[in-house]
Amino acid sequence: MQLSKIQITHDNYPIIKDVLPPLAHELITVLGLDKALILLNDYAGKRLPVTNGLRDSKQSRLLREKLDSIIGKDAAEKIILSIFRHYERNLFIVPKCKDARARLRDMAILKDYDEMARQGISDLKIVDYLQEKYDLRPLQNSPKSPKFPPRHLGDFS
Repeated sequence: MQLSKIQITHDNYPIIKDVLPPLAHELITVLGLDKALILLNDYAGKRLPVTNGLRDSKQSRLLREKLDSIIGKDAAEKIILSIFRHYERNLFIVPKCKDARARLRDMAILKDYDEMARQGISDLKIVDYLQEKYDLRPLQNSPKSPKFPPRHLGDFS
């Protein structure tokens, strides 16, 4: 399971709110949790063209129509007036909330591990299953994994 597939919900929000990026908190403050979750879950990492809502250009109308259809007219008005109006770049990227999704994934892995261990399944089988289910890769195949033994510790032969 990829991180992008993990959903932030009302139930798990209290567990991850401390690792959400500032922009996610701003969306929640401005839109409320329900509307912000729509953006954070369905549009994470996607770019929305920014307009300050003051011009009557084609782009402004299209953005407004898109936001209206996604989060509703009132919420679209709020986001345009409070966030987009002060956004300096011409693209607004909905935060991916990677740390929050990683925390939720890690908690699910621990829950699955504990459940399988209680059933008496061997650690090797559990690890194989969890690697496949959560699309994890063995650490030794990671380019970031350290070489063992570390050179600064000397020769172990």
